[in-house]
Amino acid sequence: MFYLYLFLLIMYMGFFKLPMTGGITDILYFVLLGSSIYKYVGIRTTMNLGIVKICGIIVALFLLYYAYRVLSVPTYLSTIKILNLRAVYPIGFYFITIAYLDSEERIHKTIKALVIACIIGGVITIMQCLYGNTPMFDIDLFYNIGHWGGQMGMVGSIARVMLPVIYPIFILFMVIIFYSIIEEKTNYTWMLVFFMIPIFISFARGLWGATVISVFLGMVLLIWNNAISTSKVVKNIFGVIIVVIIALFILPYIAPDLGNSVSERFFLLFEDVENKSGTLEVRLEDSTEALLMWSEYIWTGVDPFLMDREEIPTLSDVGYTYVLTTIGLIGFLFVILIWITQFIQSIIMLRKSIALENNKMILYSITLFVSIVFWVISQQYTQYNFTLTLAFFIYGFAVAGYNLENQLELDSESEESSTDNDANSI
Repeated sequence: MFYLYLFLLIMYMGFFKLPMTGGITDILYFVLLGSSIYKYVGIRTTMNLGIVKICGIIVALFLLYYAYRVLSVPTYLSTIKILNLRAVYPIGFYFITIAYLDSEERIHKTIKALVIACIIGGVITIMQCLYGNTPMFDIDLFYNIGHWGGQMGMVGSIARVMLPVIYPIFILFMVIIFYSIIEEKTNYTWMLVFFMIPIFISFARGLWGATVISVFLGMVLLIWNNAISTSKVVKNIFGVIIVVIIALFILPYIAPDLGNSVSERFFLLFEDVENKSGTLEVRLEDSTEALLMWSEYIWTGVDPFLMDREEIPTLSDVGYTYVLTTIGLIGFLFVILIWITQFIQSIIMLRKSIALENNKMILYSITLFVSIVFWVISQQYTQYNFTLTLAFFIYGFAVAGYNLENQLELDSESEESSTDNDANSI
C-alpha cells in the first residue's frame, strides 16, 4: 500500500499522468484513503499537540464542504456526478500522508522518490525549453503540461516552460536551503544550482518573489527563536544577493539568451507596477470581473469547475478571487483558517523542536512555515489539483515527520529513565 501511495502522490503532484483516468484510479484512491483514515485515527491518539488535532478537524471539514460543493453542481468531465469528487482527492493526501509515513524508512523513501522526481522533472523542463514552445511528448499519454498551455510564449529568445513539476522544485529548493543552514552542510549545493535553471526558465516572477520572501521570513523566525545565529543568516542573505546580481547583470554575459530573458522579465515587473500595465493590468481587470460573478453567489460561490467549464483561464490568475468565485466565502474562510492554524502549528512545533535540540524536527517545522508563506504569496490555492496535492502533502508530511521524531524522543527519555531506575535499584 505504501508504494501505491507514492505512485498516486507523484501522479497527483503532476509529474506525470495516465492516458486513461478511470474507475481503476478511483478505486485505488478510495482504498488508500479508507485504510489511511483507519490508521490516522490510531496515530492521532499519539499526537500530543492539541493544535495538530484541531488542524486535522479543520482539514476534514474543508474536505467535506468541498465535496458538498462539487456534488451540488452539474457533472464535469463525466456523466456520473459522483465522479465530481475527483476534485477533492488532493485534500485527502493530508490524512493519507500522516497515516502512511509512520516510520523513518518510509519518510526517507518518500523524500528520495520526490527528490528523484524533481531532478527528472528539472531535466525534462530544460529539455522542453531547448525544444521550444510545443510539447515534445504526446500530452494525450503520460506528459502532463498542466496550465503551461495558457502560458506558452517566448521571453526574449528563451521559451518559457511552466510545467506542474516546477512547484515541487520551488518547495524542494527552499527545503535544501534550510537543511544546509540548520545542518551546516553544503553537500546539496549542486542541487540548488541545478534547480535554479528550471526556476529561471519558468519566468514566474510571482514564484520568484514568493520564494525569496518565504526564505527570508523563515530565517527571521529561526533567528527569533534562537535556532540559528544571525551570522549564518547574513552569510545566506549575502549569497542570495550574489545570486541575484549574477542572474541580472553577469548571466547576460555568460549565457546571453537566458541572462537577457531573465533580466527583461524581472525589470518589466517595475514597469508594470508603475504604469499598471502588462500582467498587473490584466489581473486587476480579471479580479474585478471575478468579484462581480462572486457577488451573486457570496456564500458558496458560483461553481468549483467554473474556470474549466466556462473556459475562463484568467480566473486562476488571482488566487483570492478564484477561491471566492468558485467555492464562496465559506470556502475562502476555510482556506484562511487552515493557513492560520498551520502557521500556529509550525511555530509551536518549531519551539518544541528547538527545546529538544532536534534538527530534523526543526526542519519539518520550518518547511511547514515557509510552504504556507509561499502559497499565500504565490496565490496558488485550489486552482489546480497538482498544487492542491502538494500543499496538503506538505501539511501532512510535516505532522508525520514531527510526530515520529517526537515519539522517538519520548521513547529515548523513557529508556533513559528506566535505565536510571534499574541502576538505583541495584
